[in-house]
Amino acid sequence: MASNAPPPATDQAISSDSGSTLLALPPELFERIAELTPAEDLVQLRLTCREAASKTERTFARAHFTDRGFLLCSKPSLQTAVKIVQHTKYRATMKKVTFYVDCVASSPMEVTNVYSGGSRRRIRNAVFYANFNAARQMLIGQHQELVRHDEDRSLLTFIFSILRYNNAVVDVAIEAYIGADDEQLRIPWGYTHCFAQTGASPLEQYDRRGFSVVMNAMALSGYRPQSLTVGNEQWSIPLNALSALVQKGPDAAQIMSTVRVLDLHVWTL
Repeated sequence: MASNAPPPATDQAISSDSGSTLLALPPELFERIAELTPAEDLVQLRLTCREAASKTERTFARAHFTDRGFLLCSKPSLQTAVKIVQHTKYRATMKKVTFYVDCVASSPMEVTNVYSGGSRRRIRNAVFYANFNAARQMLIGQHQELVRHDEDRSLLTFIFSILRYNNAVVDVAIEAYIGADDEQLRIPWGYTHCFAQTGASPLEQYDRRGFSVVMNAMALSGYRPQSLTVGNEQWSIPLNALSALVQKGPDAAQIMSTVRVLDLHVWTL
C-alpha cells in the first residue's frame, strides 16, 4: 500500500530550502566566524567539505602561514617550506620566516639513574633511553645526509628565489628553536616517532653551519629581506665567527648592509 507521507528531508534539502546550515550564511559572516575559530578547529572545519575549505582559505592562510618556522637540519622541514612558498595564497600571507639552527648532538643522551628503583622502573627507563637514542640516531643520519649533498643550501636558495621572483616581502630570522611552537615544527621535521615513543625533544645543540648557509642562499638567489634577525635569547653567534664569515665571503656583509632593520645578537669572549 502506497504511503502518502512526505520523503525524509536530506541535508541538501535543508541547505537549499531552509538556508539553516552554516554554509548558507553570507560569505562575510562565514569568514568572520572562521576568524574567531581556534586555529586547530579551523583545520577541522575545512575538512568537512570543499565549500567550507574554499570559504575559509584566506582566514586559514593568515592563521597558519603569516609567521612560519623551519629547522635547517631537517630536509622534510625545508621541503615543507618549499611547498608553502610555491602556494600562491599561502605565500601572499607570509610576513616572517624563521630558520632554526638547532640540531641533534652527535653524542648519546646522558643516562642517569637508569638502574635505580624497582625492576619495573629500570625496565621502563631502559626502554625510554633505547627508543630516544634510536630516534636521535635516525635524525643525525638524516642531517648528515642533508649536509653531505649540500641539499640544505639548494632548498634554501630555491625558497628565496621564489620569494624574490614573486616580490614577496618577508622578514627573515635565524634563531634557536627553544621557545618556538612545538606543533609547528614537530610534523614538518618528521620526528613524531621520537615524541610518540619518549615524549622528549632530541634538540641538543646548535649548528654553526646554519647561519652561513642561509646567508649564502639569500646571496645566491638575490633575495634581500627588509628585516633580518640573527640570534635570540637562547642562541647568538660569536663575534669572531661572524667576522670570519664576513672575511671569508661577501654574502653576510652584502645581506646585512642592504636590510632596513638588522637585529644582530653577538657575544664576545
